[in-house]
Amino acid sequence: MVSFVAMADVSESGRLISHQTRPFERVKTGFTRFQDGDILFAKITPCMENGKGALVHGLEGGVGCGSTEFHVLRAKNGHDARYLHQWLQWGATRDKAKLFMSGSAGQQRVPSDFFRRFRIPAPDGTAQRRIAAILTSLDNAIEATEALIEKNRQIKAGLMQDLFTRGVLSNGQLRPPPAAAAVLYRDWELGFLPKSWNLVKAGALCSLITKGTTPLASEMWQGADGVRFLRVDNLTFDGRLSFAASDFRISGKTHTTTLSRSRCFVGDVLMNIVGPPLGKVGLVEDQSLNINQAIAVFRPSSQVLSRFLLIWLTTDLAKQWILQRAKQTSGQVNVTLAMCQAIPVPLPDLAEQERIIERFASVELRLRAEADQLDKLRFKKLGLMQDLLTGEVLVTVPAPANAA
Repeated sequence: MVSFVAMADVSESGRLISHQTRPFERVKTGFTRFQDGDILFAKITPCMENGKGALVHGLEGGVGCGSTEFHVLRAKNGHDARYLHQWLQWGATRDKAKLFMSGSAGQQRVPSDFFRRFRIPAPDGTAQRRIAAILTSLDNAIEATEALIEKNRQIKAGLMQDLFTRGVLSNGQLRPPPAAAAVLYRDWELGFLPKSWNLVKAGALCSLITKGTTPLASEMWQGADGVRFLRVDNLTFDGRLSFAASDFRISGKTHTTTLSRSRCFVGDVLMNIVGPPLGKVGLVEDQSLNINQAIAVFRPSSQVLSRFLLIWLTTDLAKQWILQRAKQTSGQVNVTLAMCQAIPVPLPDLAEQERIIERFASVELRLRAEADQLDKLRFKKLGLMQDLLTGEVLVTVPAPANAA
């Protein structure tokens, strides 16, 4: 038996995340062979550009076979495989490899000739081990943080299910589940919900539900001045507005005249109605904005808190309801304003809405702190790769005890 590694078994951060075990007779021909300590490098687009690859280890019997879409590299004696692996995972290396790609659209590959022509600095073995140890320690910290985030995302998903089906009592506790206290629940369209709640269509809870409009290209720009004009790439799956991808602006005059219908104010809830993917949302918190035609705005009435409605739209229950009714045409998924009006919203009283928001916020804040930490680690890794791999900064710190 030998290990078998498919493209799906390696991550975009250069890790072997799983492998199968197969009889050697079944995979000895027609596949790529490798052994512990070898480096796999995805040759085909878009896997190559996305960083697919791995330094393989823990293979069955120390050997393996895998996808023919891998190049296999093996460090020579006196050179550290981890150092070579860091070079091959670096975005700058992948960018250079992309220039060598050939083949038809969608089937372009990096030829093996790239590796014969590509040159990297080759410090002595001790320096290679030290550089590899530093960068690998950051990889381990990144992996641990990613695992913690995934664990807390699962906790968050379970909590959201409970919050919007069981609610939070005045003592801060969840109601007993329906199986344990059926008398507290009623069977609604979405399943069992507390009897004290109502199930109300979004249209009845909002004073306005509409969508945006796109101005003329000459009427918008990217920059620091003007009224922000949001597109779908400014929405996120957790409700925070993001301007990393784009930060378009329009004039105040355009905002209040030709695009007055799509003005958004503090407290408005936003949701994309063109995908894929659907499920991106945003909350207007501190300034007037405007939106394009792929975004719907919900203006909550006094019956529902803005953040409560925002959180509800991110639940699996709400997403499933929307996806089941969305219209799919030519690769697009569309939600009509009539569907937005009809979205069912579980509605406790305002005090319980506040309690649900507070319980959700405790988990969400923890997730955001972990995500911020992950961003910092990744940024630090990129900076160190530039410094250490190019020799701009010489390694002077001693290698960790296990870095041999």
